[in-house]
Amino acid sequence: VFNDNGVGIDCVYETASVADLMRPQQLGGLSVNAIGNGDLYPSVIIGEGKNPSGNNEIALAPMPLDLVTFPKGIGARGTGERLRLRFTNGKQKDFWFDLKFADFRTRVVAQSR
Repeated sequence: VFNDNGVGIDCVYETASVADLMRPQQLGGLSVNAIGNGDLYPSVIIGEGKNPSGNNEIALAPMPLDLVTFPKGIGARGTGERLRLRFTNGKQKDFWFDLKFADFRTRVVAQSR
C-alpha cells in the first residue's frame, strides 16, 4: 500500500545539474526510463534564468506509468542555465515509481555567460 490513511505520500526526486548544463542551453526534450503505477509529473528547474511566463520551473506533461512500456519521451521548451530535473507523484494515493534514468535533449546557446 502506497498511501498514508487514504492520502497519498508525497514523493519528490530532484537531480543535480551536471557541468555541461551550466552554460546557457535550449531545452528540446526528455527521455525517461521509469516504471510504476499512476502519473509521473516531470518538470525542469532553471537555475539561472526564467521561462517565458517568468517562472524558474517548466512543468511538463504528466507521464502515465505502467510496468511494461518504457522508456518514455516528452517534448519540452525553454532556455536557461544550470538545468536540473524534478519528478513528483503529485501526492496521489496508491502511486509508486521506480526511476532508472532520465536524459535531457539540449542544445548549447552560448559558450559562456
